[in-house]
Amino acid sequence: MSRDGTAKAGHVPAAGPGEPGPPPNRSRPRTVIVELDLPMPKLEAAAPLRPDLRGKPRFRFAAPDASAAEAGRKIEASKEDIASITGRLPETYLSAAGSFVVTANGEQIGRIARMSSVSAIWPNAQRGR
Repeated sequence: MSRDGTAKAGHVPAAGPGEPGPPPNRSRPRTVIVELDLPMPKLEAAAPLRPDLRGKPRFRFAAPDASAAEAGRKIEASKEDIASITGRLPETYLSAAGSFVVTANGEQIGRIARMSSVSAIWPNAQRGR
């Protein structure tokens, strides 16, 4: 408020005792990485492709025990559950990480964290090098 008692542009005056204030804001939306609890592929030692490569280690990823169709169903169900909590579908699915990129407020993030299909929630922030 300015000295003459008028409100400044863009300023929301604080509510006095007994006056209604602005609606409560649980927290501002944040972008997080929601990691799903999916079966992970197994790393196995593999025989060399050529006989002259004896002694050089070689590895491959073997399919997880659970079927790809089962994992796909779990991903789709999780996407729908997240949408029902946040009111919108997750922005991106990161298949290599088995994770969704989600923008949600604190209450919504807490509800997402309690989903049985979620193994972790990570902040989507650039880290120092």
